Amino acid sequence: AVLDSQKGLYVPPIHERIVPHHRFHRAGNTVRYLHAREVADKYTVGIFIFPPGASIPLHDHPSMVVISRVLYGELRVKSYNVVSPLHGDDVEEMNAETTSGTECDSSPSRLRSSFNRIKNFVSRAVLPSYYDHHTETQHKLQVEENKSPMGVQLLSDGNGKSSAIISAPNVTALYPDEGNCHSFVAGPNGAAVLDVLLPPYAEDEHRDCTFYEAIENEHGYCLTPVDQPSDFDCLSGEYGRFKSCDQY
Repeated sequence: AVLDSQKGLYVPPIHERIVPHHRFHRAGNTVRYLHAREVADKYTVGIFIFPPGASIPLHDHPSMVVISRVLYGELRVKSYNVVSPLHGDDVEEMNAETTSGTECDSSPSRLRSSFNRIKNFVSRAVLPSYYDHHTETQHKLQVEENKSPMGVQLLSDGNGKSSAIISAPNVTALYPDEGNCHSFVAGPNGAAVLDVLLPPYAEDEHRDCTFYEAIENEHGYCLTPVDQPSDFDCLSGEYGRFKSCDQY
């Protein structure tokens, strides 16, 4: 934090100071992660650093509570409340209702190796046998839009549409059924978010991270599991006393 005579106490953007530099990586959408603290099966604390315009795609937090504090910048938020998972006949019915001529890709979330290196965020090994099982067991979700997430403001764009924006120093939170699936897009100055995950992701405890595509239907939205977007990576980095996850 920096004490400025005009701005007061604030946190300046640091995405250009994290090593290795994000522009050196192949992906066009690279978010950085700084490890802070982890207590196994209890909680994880870390900071996600967004360059300008960077995003984290729609994903879930099964049976978890997450508290997030925006340290600087702003983020556009999409947030969904989980109504129920869809099974068997429910999936067929929702497919018919979603959009005619549009098929939902039900392939599972495959977190790339760079994301797996964030041991706090994904505390499991990537095994082909696991994904074979995951393909068979992963379900779509029926959700509704979370229109009033904690700490989020609705701002009009002047064309009759509004965006949900959270900016520093606001705090937001999600719960197992409220706001559990969300996505973030950083503003023009980037952003940093301090996350506390209670408990951490853990595949062996059925708390795996899955990416989704949201398709509107008459009941709200159908979230369909998809592969991690090919242009997205989340890379551990170093900044000050924060070291790469591989060094812990």
